[in-house]
Amino acid sequence: MKAVPSYIISICSGSICGRTDNDALLKACLEELSIPVREDGKSCDSYTSADGRFRVELTGCIGACHRYPVLMVNDELYTQMSEERIRKLLHKII
Repeated sequence: MKAVPSYIISICSGSICGRTDNDALLKACLEELSIPVREDGKSCDSYTSADGRFRVELTGCIGACHRYPVLMVNDELYTQMSEERIRKLLHKII
């Protein structure tokens, strides 16, 4: 049985947030957490760090469309995210 990650990072890919470059947001998360992308280059819905502490996932609409792009870390909402803001946030957590 796999342990539940301490941090679940959910990046909104709903209709509004999906219009932004959420691939860049996903990539920034994966880079900061040293999580490799799939070797075949295809994207998937979730990625887990080697130590199991972090899971990064794409999710449906989070419901904060007026402050897009958004993501959640566990139950905490973060709005108007950018690659730089994600990197700063993750540095605080790590």
